[in-house]
Amino acid sequence: MINASDLEYISKNTGLSEEKVIILTEQEKDFNLLINEISQNDINDGLLTLSFPLYTKLSVFKITYNLNYDINEKAYVSETISDVFPKLSKDKIENTLIQEDWDFLETPNEELAQYYFVLLGIFHESLNRRRRSYPNPNMFFNKAKEGFYLSNKKDLANHLQEWIKVLRRMREEYWN
Repeated sequence: MINASDLEYISKNTGLSEEKVIILTEQEKDFNLLINEISQNDINDGLLTLSFPLYTKLSVFKITYNLNYDINEKAYVSETISDVFPKLSKDKIENTLIQEDWDFLETPNEELAQYYFVLLGIFHESLNRRRRSYPNPNMFFNKAKEGFYLSNKKDLANHLQEWIKVLRRMREEYWN
């Protein structure tokens, strides 16, 4: 799950030995609590050497530290970004020929919801088109929300608009 640079970063920022960090990262709940504690501080020092999943998790937890989200919801969002973001490219998203081929009649599901969630949160500017263009961001939003509901991610579905704002803020503050 974590690499040597991640281990060193966590150890340095917690004051724990690398051995203790390894033990704490074995259980997801403990690992998430550890990341939540680190996110209280300035997380910028040493970020360049981190793995993308840890960088994403730190960014999400940092931005949402004072917000009332469940730690499991934060972890799920960070894992979703870590999984979906590398599969996307700005060229693919902005290519209108590809966009016209996207299957919007597909039954909403968790994977589709995750994909649209990341599009709306991180690549929202690439989705801006003429007013009545198809597909529009509202269609992405509705499919994402329905997909999360159908996959028993109701908390995320209920907070989807707020989470999209969090992703946009994260992109501006940490990913530019």
